[in-house]
Amino acid sequence: MLPMNLASLSKNPWMRRGVGCVIGILLAWVFCWALVPPLLKHLIASRGSEALGRQVSVAEVDFRPWSLELTLRDLVIRTLDGDAEQLAVERLYIDMELQSLVRLAPVLDALVIERPHLLLTHTQPGHYDIDDLIALASEPADPGATPLRYALHNLQLVDGALDFRDTVAGHDHHLTALQLGLPFLSNFDSGRTVQVQPRLAFQLNGTAFDWSAQATPFADNRQAQVQLSMARLDLAPFLPYWPRVLPVRLAEGQIEADLKLEFAQLPQQKLALSGTLAAHEVRLVDAKGGALLAFPSLAVDLTSLQPLQRSVQVRSVRWEGPSLDLLRDARGQFAWLTSSAPASVPAGGKAGGRGDAKPDSSASADGDWKVQVDRIELQHGRVQWRDEGTLPAAVVAASELALQVDALHWPMREPARFRGSVVLAGAAEDGAGPAGQARRKGVPGGGAAAPLGGRLDFEGQGTDRAAAVALRADGVPLALAGPYLTRYLHPSLQGRLSLVGGLGWRAPDLALQLGRLTVDDLRLKQGEQDLLAWDRLNLGEARVDLARQALSVESLTLSGPRTTVSRDGQGHWMFESWLKPQEEGGSKSVRLAEAPSVTPAQTPGWQWRLGQLALRDGRLAWRDGTAVMARKSGGVALEASSLQLQAGPFSGGANGLGADPVELQVAARLGALVAAGGAGEPGRIDYKGRLRPAPFSTQGRLEMVRLPLHALEPYFSDVLNLELPHADASFRGGVEVAVGSGGATVRVKGDGALEDVRANSVLAQVGTDAGPPTSDELLSWKALSLRGIDLSLQPDKPLSLGIGETALSDFYARVVINDQGHINLQNLVRSSTPASAPTKSASAAQGGQASAPPARAVASPPVIRMGPISLLNGRVLFSDRFVRPNYSANLSELTGRLGAFSSVPEAGSAGLADLDLRGRAEGTASLEVSGKLNPLATPLALDIQGKVRELDLPPLSPYTIKYAGHGIERGKLSVNVAYKIDPQGRLNASNNIILNQLSFGEQVEGAPASLPVKLAVALLADRDGVIDINLPISGSLNDPDFRLAPIVGRLLLNLVAKAVTAPFSLLANAFSGGHSESNEVVFAAGAADLSAEAALRLDKIAQALLDRPALKLTVVGQVNAQVEREGYRRQQLAQMMLAEKRRQAVLGGHPGTEVASVSMAEQPLLLKAVYQRADVPKPRNLLGLAKDLPVPVMEALLLSSVPVSDELMQALAVQRGVVVRDYLLGRGIPVNRLFLGAAKVLRQEGAWTPSAELLLETR
Repeated sequence: MLPMNLASLSKNPWMRRGVGCVIGILLAWVFCWALVPPLLKHLIASRGSEALGRQVSVAEVDFRPWSLELTLRDLVIRTLDGDAEQLAVERLYIDMELQSLVRLAPVLDALVIERPHLLLTHTQPGHYDIDDLIALASEPADPGATPLRYALHNLQLVDGALDFRDTVAGHDHHLTALQLGLPFLSNFDSGRTVQVQPRLAFQLNGTAFDWSAQATPFADNRQAQVQLSMARLDLAPFLPYWPRVLPVRLAEGQIEADLKLEFAQLPQQKLALSGTLAAHEVRLVDAKGGALLAFPSLAVDLTSLQPLQRSVQVRSVRWEGPSLDLLRDARGQFAWLTSSAPASVPAGGKAGGRGDAKPDSSASADGDWKVQVDRIELQHGRVQWRDEGTLPAAVVAASELALQVDALHWPMREPARFRGSVVLAGAAEDGAGPAGQARRKGVPGGGAAAPLGGRLDFEGQGTDRAAAVALRADGVPLALAGPYLTRYLHPSLQGRLSLVGGLGWRAPDLALQLGRLTVDDLRLKQGEQDLLAWDRLNLGEARVDLARQALSVESLTLSGPRTTVSRDGQGHWMFESWLKPQEEGGSKSVRLAEAPSVTPAQTPGWQWRLGQLALRDGRLAWRDGTAVMARKSGGVALEASSLQLQAGPFSGGANGLGADPVELQVAARLGALVAAGGAGEPGRIDYKGRLRPAPFSTQGRLEMVRLPLHALEPYFSDVLNLELPHADASFRGGVEVAVGSGGATVRVKGDGALEDVRANSVLAQVGTDAGPPTSDELLSWKALSLRGIDLSLQPDKPLSLGIGETALSDFYARVVINDQGHINLQNLVRSSTPASAPTKSASAAQGGQASAPPARAVASPPVIRMGPISLLNGRVLFSDRFVRPNYSANLSELTGRLGAFSSVPEAGSAGLADLDLRGRAEGTASLEVSGKLNPLATPLALDIQGKVRELDLPPLSPYTIKYAGHGIERGKLSVNVAYKIDPQGRLNASNNIILNQLSFGEQVEGAPASLPVKLAVALLADRDGVIDINLPISGSLNDPDFRLAPIVGRLLLNLVAKAVTAPFSLLANAFSGGHSESNEVVFAAGAADLSAEAALRLDKIAQALLDRPALKLTVVGQVNAQVEREGYRRQQLAQMMLAEKRRQAVLGGHPGTEVASVSMAEQPLLLKAVYQRADVPKPRNLLGLAKDLPVPVMEALLLSSVPVSDELMQALAVQRGVVVRDYLLGRGIPVNRLFLGAAKVLRQEGAWTPSAELLLETR
């Protein structure tokens, strides 16, 4: 059956044709399979080498004509020199479609290139080893040729590689794992709109890249979407390609990207880029290799970038840890602006030329760019500023920099919101240390300051026309500005600045508002010394408006300021040494270009206002070296502590301070500097009132307590021959001062006091032959109270002074006649310069006006009104060193009162004041002065009477020895005087002198004179032994020859005349004796008070004298200066406490005469008051204030300060005799039978009983 079928088929012509075709095809396949591979291999090697100009070879060719599959293995194209493989493809597979025969165009089902390897070499700048191939490919195509049509399916490139050798830069680059997939690509009409989705992936120097796309490249709209994914690419191998013309260089960095690119041709051109871009571990250096900018991460999330539409939309920009190092060298140039580009490269290069080809007008014609950034974030930033133009170099570090910006648009139709913070710190370096070396090596952070510093926070919103920013700064170190200030200042600046405020700007106006600004712990230091310091400066609610030129501050508070204001002996102020001399023409280091001068338009000028000025707990020291004394070489040294000030409001402008009154309060503790010899507690000053700055005037209430006037002694030391060891001034009352065009007007009303005043004379002698200065005590008092002070000083009016009441307590005066016969009260005021000198200078100052000096010469005398003056417990010590032996007299217990008087008495009245003064002379005689007088009256007028009762005469022996040759052994003196001076200067005086029981001793050998005084006494005395002399005096004080001194001469003349004309009388002989039990009265050591046992003895003696009328008693006080020193000190301390109790009574408005004793309960408080006021060295605390001490310790310090002299011991011996005599008088003994003998001062060592000796004699 089969053979028949085959036969039948063979007879069929179509069958035969079909079989023939099949056989022909099979034969063609076989032919092609056998001939195409060697032929193609040959053609590739020959024609390819000829076409490319280099050797081309293929190891194996496999062709399958039945499936139209072609495979080439080991295809190699060698380099031009043939030494290396330029391109090597391990396998090339092509799968063609039969459509290629139909379409007469290549239609490939698949194209696979496996493991291709390309070698590319950069031989020299701008040239590669494939330049010949590039030239072949660049030949222009035939413009009339029809474009090749093709259809490509499933294009694949597998495991490709590219080695790029850059012999110019010295680096190799490797592209590996190259994968390319293109599913379809065709330019046939049927495939133009087919969407292709190619993919490209590779690794460049180890960094993976992945590209994918969707596109219709040959469609009319030509749409495409490309997705790019790139892992971190290390840029280090590409650093040599960085443009050298740039002033900065990239040292290292990595980039990564995940981007999507969209493109469309129709209906409107569109090019949009979106995705994320990131840079990591980037470091930029300047042209010299110094660190400039480094950051670990910068990420940009791009929503859309459409350059054709000039639109940018960014979702976020996040910058992590940027570190910026800015360096300005000693020449004032920035290192990153110094380019290292070759000189042959012009500033405006080729790029600039291309830029010029597109003028700005074209850009503006298409519209401005539109930018939208949803958020910008900067975290953990750092900026390092180093300025080597200062010495030492200034280093400022801004760390922890954070910035966030939201809703940023351009154009800025809506405000962008922003906020940020930064930590500031600084240090000064010389650039030679490790920090400076690290900075020059390009290490980020080289030379950074301390990590701790101030913090700055800000938040706000704004546009390109307006902005509002809220600011907050905490603890910003002022030392940041220190290196810049060293050009002008020697001291260094320390401190911290904090503020809370805001900044408002609306073009062109700018306003700054501060809710609070503080500068804490400011120190202006010179080495370890604080020249100026304060704890805090607080500025509250301040506003600066530049447009309106207005400054307003609600409050300015300065807490704890401390400084010393001083000037040296040449008058230079302390701050002059702070400033550095400036060279003309600028410094040799950094010179900033001066802005061109612009003549400003006439504007109203700045206006300012300060609501409240306050100063708290200040300390201000004042040293004046221009006021120097021989005894105080340091000059004036004062310290105001606990200084408080409050004033306001102030205002002013271009014309100066405003005229509105200012409320003013000032309080401080004022005292002499402890280091300059200050002692005791400081005084206090307090002023509350109102102040008008312009013209200056003030009125208020002033309270001063114990201000140390002695600290100001150098200011008047050239006027007075006085030393002022201590003087405290106090005042409480109102003060008014006004300065006008005609001069100053001063009005003072209140109460004042001068306390603890001690004035010493610094004159050794009064005369031309003065010896070296001494420091004899001249005046002192505990308290001088001036109540109702009324002082008025007005231009062209006489000075007016009124004092309602004056009280002086516990005062002391020292009157001395020196060995030349001059009184120490003379020449206390130093001689002034010749009168002609001030007259000439005054004339020069008045510009030659001849009328001014005469006007001042005839100025009205001051008007003084004094109220009652009270004296309490005064003492005057008189010493005559002109006679030998020296004589001293003591007036004590001076108490009295002088009524009111005035320099301008009422019409028809002499204005005499009542005088009543009482006291004791030498502790034995009573002193009384009464009458009327006016010390200020012109001419002088007075009517006074004086009485001295029972003055013991033995202390006057130096005078009788000098003028009569005999000393006085016994006697009493009583004086009654009366002086009256009428307004015409007429003097009428009566002098009644009574001498009772005067007894002279034997003639003194070598005395200057010898008179028969014993005979004179016998003649002058009555039978009771009393001498009574009356000496009336009259004359005119206007007579220059009138003197009171001849009174003494008349007394001596009468005595001598009596001795010559009257017979001699027998005087009673003196004898001593008595019982051992009554010849001494025992006292406590250093005391003159009678004990109970001594009083009992004197009671027995008094009874004995009453029983023996013929006996007279002489009391001789005696003291042992060697044994009784400690006891004397304790007795003096008791007197100090009594005086302090009297002083307190007087200050409290009570009469001091009522104070007679101090109780045990009062002693601790009075002892403390005496200690506080005493000028003795005191233990002090760390603040320099006197410590509170226990009572025994204060008592010991005061006891050690009590002086013990021979004169004081002499006075103690006299006082003991007085006490015994007074006691006996109180027991009924007639005064004419009691006498006080010459006191004895013993100095023997050993056992001693303090006592007064009693001597008996007959009448």
